[in-house]
Amino acid sequence: MPTKTIFLPGAGVNASFWRPVADRLEIEGTFPSWPGLGKEAPDPRINSLDDLVALVVEQIASPVNIVAQSMGGVVAIRAALAKPHLIEKLVLAVTSGGLPLAEFGAADWREDYYRSLPGRCALDKRAGSRSIRTDQNDHCADAPAVGR
Repeated sequence: MPTKTIFLPGAGVNASFWRPVADRLEIEGTFPSWPGLGKEAPDPRINSLDDLVALVVEQIASPVNIVAQSMGGVVAIRAALAKPHLIEKLVLAVTSGGLPLAEFGAADWREDYYRSLPGRCALDKRAGSRSIRTDQNDHCADAPAVGR
């Protein structure tokens, strides 16, 4: 029996984000969603990142592979630390994994990103995204929030 693969999306993406990859690789997997994030309905039991980690950890009863993107990578690492003996493979794509990357000399990508896509500030403000803000700067301070 093949090892189950759990595919974890980022915060603003729905659970089917990884489905084309799984289909292309012919991998059976589970595709959990993040209640209250992206287009997913809220769940009153989910109030923190710890709650999202618990959602994933409760799916790990036997050896698994985890493939994760963006915020899903933070959840994946924490789930792997909770049950390291049951994680066969951990694949992280475009994620900080929750590490304070500035401490390691990593560049903050957000300023260039928002400068190249000025309409994105308005969309992220409307969605209430915290990715537009860092400790030092609100990269979209001058952009209007539209569609509220």
